[in-house]
Amino acid sequence: MLPLDYAVQRVRGVIAEIENLKDEDFPYRDSRLALGQIETLFRKRLASLSELTDDNDPNVVKTACSESLLQNIKFLPLLGFVVRSTNVRNSFEVFWPLWRLARQILGPGVRLILSSEWQFSPFVYRPIADLPGYVLLGLPASESGNPLLVPLAGHELGHTTWQQNKLEEIFGPIIVKRIFESAKNRPIDYHHVFGRELGDDLFAQQNLGAAYQWAFRHAEETFCDFFGLRLFGKSYLHAFAYLLTPGGTRRDFYYPSLGTRIDNMVTAAGTMSITAPPKFSEGFLDELSPKCSERDQYLLKLADDAAESMREELLVKAVSIADDAGAPKHSHDMVERIRKAFGILTPASHIGNLTNILAAAWESYYDTDLWVGVVPSDERLATLNELVLKSIEILEFEERTKENNDPKS
Repeated sequence: MLPLDYAVQRVRGVIAEIENLKDEDFPYRDSRLALGQIETLFRKRLASLSELTDDNDPNVVKTACSESLLQNIKFLPLLGFVVRSTNVRNSFEVFWPLWRLARQILGPGVRLILSSEWQFSPFVYRPIADLPGYVLLGLPASESGNPLLVPLAGHELGHTTWQQNKLEEIFGPIIVKRIFESAKNRPIDYHHVFGRELGDDLFAQQNLGAAYQWAFRHAEETFCDFFGLRLFGKSYLHAFAYLLTPGGTRRDFYYPSLGTRIDNMVTAAGTMSITAPPKFSEGFLDELSPKCSERDQYLLKLADDAAESMREELLVKAVSIADDAGAPKHSHDMVERIRKAFGILTPASHIGNLTNILAAAWESYYDTDLWVGVVPSDERLATLNELVLKSIEILEFEERTKENNDPKS
């Protein structure tokens, strides 16, 4: 039976590729462990397909082959992601501090794969049932060697935190209620778009379904911005601006508008006693409105209103989760010490945590007097990055030394 033969050969092809990938030099155990778990899944699939014959029901065979095909489609990009985690373009030094931070927030069983991604945006894979406990975090390939963008990992850790804490179950009913109330308060608009009165029935739920879906995502993205801000302070705002200014692209339905995100972060920063960078908001252009129907414009407005009404609740939850996990905060004294060390072209030691290093790094980045006449202007960023990475290495050495000297460990 050709479909069965094709399926078997496809699975064998993936297994052969995994065998080749085992020869890669994996810098961290979590990447190699993930590769082994994926191989186990495909070997089980091959064994299952090998039990089928022409005597089986053709529909059973086709279903098994279809499931096999879907597994190939799902896991081949993941294999590529795992392989890219070995590439020297990555800043391997930042892995361990992020791994420690992820374990502090998500629990001791978490495994981290830090890799590069061929899209110009930080990226995290949604939790994968076949790889429980893994956080797969990607940074843009062109920036994966730039430690100044590490604060953006805080946003991506926020997605996993949102899912692990089942926050959609907490905020979902609130979103549904507020969208319905918003539509109820503007019955003329609803009638104009849908040609019927708004009722508390299945038709209303179906008509408002897209608004619910978009608002859920807006709330999650807002939470993640707040989470990144809590973990990395002003450094998160600097990194966000570095990657996204000036904007001006067309808006995605699944994200709050860029202007809303900026307003939310500035407001949240004030609540957390974080000073936003000068003229931070002014550096962004307005997004282009999405090309959509009048119906979708109406639903998007409902989603925006619902998510924005929850800003304070999302901020409180983001801060409380980070605080309860004991996530570090930066110290002004420590940041100043690190800046002074950088000023004399020396890595810093005894600086407490990754947040301190990144805060000092961004302050140094904007210090126009730093290294004048000492380091050529076109080498400033490379020099700063090297000092940051060396300081992170020292931080990791200090952490391991502390653990080795801890009688409880």
